[in-house]
Amino acid sequence: MSRKRQQAVLAEREKLLRAEFINVELELAITFCEIAASTDDAEKSERNMDHARKAYKAAMHFMRTADGSERLKTQIEEKMKRLQSLLNELQQ
Repeated sequence: MSRKRQQAVLAEREKLLRAEFINVELELAITFCEIAASTDDAEKSERNMDHARKAYKAAMHFMRTADGSERLKTQIEEKMKRLQSLLNELQQ
């Protein structure tokens, strides 16, 4: 494989890995929101909402440079909507 072709393959792999990272970070953020919603302890709830926001911020940081399969893009879009809904509910 030529050096140029190898670089292209690695660049595509990096984009895919970024998309997978975003997917995992969004899942983590959703989990933190669910934990925050399930507790009566205000401190625990706020701490978990903060963790959710940090995971969301990390996902957004890589969003513009990621590229994945259509299936992965759909999963990311669905998780974004779910996360935004959860964060809105928790902030009320």
